[in-house]
Amino acid sequence: MRDACGNAHIKVILATGECGTMQKVMQASLVCMMAGADFIKTSTGKEGVNATFETGFTMVSFQSSFALPSMSSVLNSCPGSCNS
Repeated sequence: MRDACGNAHIKVILATGECGTMQKVMQASLVCMMAGADFIKTSTGKEGVNATFETGFTMVSFQSSFALPSMSSVLNSCPGSCNS
């Protein structure tokens, strides 16, 4: 994904309400980060179940333990934050 996008910033919006479990939220977050996403964020609000505190907390907790030297930043937009 990173190669295809070149220098453009990659923002991935996860439909976390569709994941079903926090394990799947963590797996989806990992896939995005390993693919080179600069930003990951929670649901857009168009699903039946939108972003929750639990999903935001799971993403933040997991991403803090994930770091690659080539990665400039991985941010998460939790409900109510200013990173959207």
